Amino acid sequence: MKIILLVILIILTPFHRTFASDASEFFNINLAWSVLNFFLLFLLLLYANKKVFKIGEYLQNRRALFEKEREESNRVLNESESRFREFSARIANIDKEIEEMRTAAINSVEIHKKETGNLARTLADKIRQEAKIIAERELLRARLELKREIVELAVEKATDIIKKEFSKDDQHRLENEFLKDIGNRRMR
Repeated sequence: MKIILLVILIILTPFHRTFASDASEFFNINLAWSVLNFFLLFLLLLYANKKVFKIGEYLQNRRALFEKEREESNRVLNESESRFREFSARIANIDKEIEEMRTAAINSVEIHKKETGNLARTLADKIRQEAKIIAERELLRARLELKREIVELAVEKATDIIKKEFSKDDQHRLENEFLKDIGNRRMR
């Protein structure tokens, strides 16, 4: 379209000069060509202005994009500054937090140490009681074993003594007394 307007303008310009010499006519051709040139120039400017408007629209869009990016960067900047303040505060208090953690760890170790000590004392007391019970049982068993051995030895010695000192007459006399004793018991 731009090329067509330019060609028309170039073609009509020489005719404008040829008709410019005739000024006696009722209709002034110079004025007509000037109006036509103005009209064509106006059309040409309108056509070119469409491109300018598109450039203006592009610039407006670009400006809106820059505004949006500026707002986004301001938001990110504010977030970063906020996080920076937060981290700065945490760094300032880091020694205090470390001391609190250290104190909590020491307290936890002390509590665990006391609990372990109490558990160890309880287990030691149980082991002592069980050892005492086992020792008493072993002592009782040893006493019973000793008594049994003493009784066996006494029986063995008594048997030897009786065999040596008892005669046949003593044996008959004891047998008779035993039988009498059993008979008396049955009668009762």
